Amino acid sequence: MSETEPTAGQRHGRELGGDVLVYGIVGALTGLIRILIVPLVTRSLSQPDYGLFALTGTVGATLVVLVLAGIDAGIARTYYAAADGAERDRVISTGWWFLVAGGIGWMVLLGLLAAPVNALFFRGELSGPAYALLVLGLGPMAWVAYLINLFKWGRLRGPFVALSLVTAGLYTALALGSLRFQLGVEGLIGAQAAAAVATLTVGLWLLRGKLGGGFDRRVLRATLAVSLPLVAITLGDQIVLALAPYAVLYERSAAEVAIYNVAFRPSAVVSILMLGVQTAYVPFAFRIERDPTARATIAAAFTTVALAVAAAIVGLTVGRGLLTALFAPPAYRAAADLVPILAAAAGVIQLFYLMNVGSLLAGKTAAFFGLYAVVLPLTAALAWGLTAAFGLTGAAFA
Repeated sequence: MSETEPTAGQRHGRELGGDVLVYGIVGALTGLIRILIVPLVTRSLSQPDYGLFALTGTVGATLVVLVLAGIDAGIARTYYAAADGAERDRVISTGWWFLVAGGIGWMVLLGLLAAPVNALFFRGELSGPAYALLVLGLGPMAWVAYLINLFKWGRLRGPFVALSLVTAGLYTALALGSLRFQLGVEGLIGAQAAAAVATLTVGLWLLRGKLGGGFDRRVLRATLAVSLPLVAITLGDQIVLALAPYAVLYERSAAEVAIYNVAFRPSAVVSILMLGVQTAYVPFAFRIERDPTARATIAAAFTTVALAVAAAIVGLTVGRGLLTALFAPPAYRAAADLVPILAAAAGVIQLFYLMNVGSLLAGKTAAFFGLYAVVLPLTAALAWGLTAAFGLTGAAFA
């Protein structure tokens, strides 16, 4: 080896750094585009309406996890184990048709159960049209998430960038139009659904020729064996995040959910910082898992990310007053005190996600069923207990 030839670890580091740079920029742009409309939304909707709209985002994200059934992440195992391009196309096609059937099934079920679901998750305060639009957008949002991940697994940076930016850009444009014509919560949810349908159309065009591999039950069984336990991880994370605002809804009011959500917006900076790393991290880990330098490279990346997250939390804590004033009118001022707590929580959750990659590589995702069987009841008890005793501050600590 010549003195100028990089070591395997250096090559892996540069490869991961390049992917993180691309995915990080895209993630930052898409995340910032969505965050930038928050000040307009908080100034256009009443506090109770903004609180309900925030909860539709929480419920929608949780339902998308159920529709995906972990396929969007678990498919990495069967995708990288495929012997050739034809088999990879079969993996892609099998996952797609499974999710199409599942998405339609979930939308029909939620339509039939509209009254009890609305009562449970929104205390019956969400209008019928808003609920219908939320349900209609569920399948397209899940299918778009699947397509974006497929481009990630294949390192198809161009399609990944295009689809990610189309998703964020279309939603922003439609949401701004909704606010301009004062269409309220229904208009914003409709903007999400319409953007998902349009983005899905673009994504299917970009993926043309890859969904003709048929449906293989053997591939589906192998994928589900890894993916279904992943639902416990992703769904568990979503529920953990949802418990506090729901405790606020039931113990306090939708108006205070709005304040909590405004405090949560700055913490999204931590998530945006992590998004590029997360997006590049999993496919990178699968590509180098058999290399003897893999562990050291992944450990070094994790340490760097942890330090960056810590710096972001400090910055958000220092600038919490200014950020809150930018995001919302003075009626939301109480949100500033919650920002440091929620930013720290977001950092811990994001780092935990990176540690989960090891379980995915080892095929030991089933262990998370036991973990979340303990975590979820404990978090629920803390959320309701602390919110009842200390209001929004208690909810943030929970």
